[in-house]
Parts: sequence; structure tokens; C-alpha cells
Amino acid sequence: MEKDIQKDNPIETIQKRFNNIVAALYLVTNHLSDSEPLKTSVRETAHIVLEELLDMSDISGIFLDSRLGHIRNLLKIATVANLISNQNVVLLDKEISSIQTFLKDTYN
Repeated sequence: MEKDIQKDNPIETIQKRFNNIVAALYLVTNHLSDSEPLKTSVRETAHIVLEELLDMSDISGIFLDSRLGHIRNLLKIATVANLISNQNVVLLDKEISSIQTFLKDTYN
């Protein structure tokens, strides 16, 4: 997977990968109650990151890293609370972590 990020246009690759992550976040939080704050928080934070990735002029590695870390922490909380399966969280965490690593290497 890491090699995918290094191809011709790494920003487009990151944007496409994060689009897939957002879709996966929707799927794994879909069964949660609409009144569950964790559902809303994960989705809202993912949208903020997606908007920042789509408008690279506003990108800040620090803010993106913080928001991506926030999503990862929310997913871990969801696992502990048995709201989302550990298997799903491990997969999402790995993908988000690889994007964080790329952004740190590129923008710091």
C-alpha cells in the first residue's frame, strides 16, 4: 500500500485513499444510533480532513495530523465500547496511519 502513495501524483492518491476511508467510516458507523456522539464526531472530523485534503492550499500537516489522530482515537474508543469491531478499527487505523506518515514526511 505504501508504494501507492509514492506514484505520479501523491496528493491525488492520498485524496482517493481518504475518500475510501471516509466511505469505510460511514459503513462501520452506520449501525450506530444517530444520537450516538461518537458517530457524529467520527463523520464530522472525517469531512473536515477530506475538505482540507481537497483544498491543498489550506493544508497544515499539524492540523491534519491532529484530526487524523482524533479519528484514530475515536475508533479505539468505539472498539473498547464494543460499538465497532476491532478488525474494522485495525484496518482503518493502519490506513489512516500510513496517510499520517506520508503527510509528516512530505510537509514537515
